Amino acid sequence: MPEQRGKRLPAGELVLLVAVLALLAAGGLARWAGSGAEVLWAGATAVAIVPAAVWVTADLRAGRWGTDLLAVLALASCRP
Repeated sequence: MPEQRGKRLPAGELVLLVAVLALLAAGGLARWAGSGAEVLWAGATAVAIVPAAVWVTADLRAGRWGTDLLAVLALASCRP
């Protein structure tokens, strides 16, 4: 397996990761405080599902399908 040290995420993917992690963390804090967690977690799901659906659509058009499709279906099914 090739070594991947020094490999960085593309800027868009890094922004996506930070946004989802921030929403999840804020949801955890809101849950601890007693209100608003569901809205923040739904926001994290919405932020994650849009680019994931685009990536899966591109893969399906190219004749590839795999676990990413299952991930999008799982994200879609967990929306409140």
